[in-house]
Amino acid sequence: MPCLPNMAKRNHHLAETDRHIAQTKSNIARQRALIEQRARVGHPVNLAVALLHTLEDALETFEGHRALILKQRRVQPRPRSPRA
Repeated sequence: MPCLPNMAKRNHHLAETDRHIAQTKSNIARQRALIEQRARVGHPVNLAVALLHTLEDALETFEGHRALILKQRRVQPRPRSPRA
């Protein structure tokens, strides 16, 4: 990524993180549907459930990252005044 000012970087990272969150939520929904479908027909679901837990952990990580980005946006250091 080219050199961007801090706020532009944070905006880029926030948008990227939002995309990751949306994709992970979609993956979780698909995985839950797959588990239900496999369980209905009597197929084992232990590996599918393990993957679901991994996806849920990833979502939690992405949401934590998003919260950190938002916190950094609120607590921006103010430029220092040049000393005379």
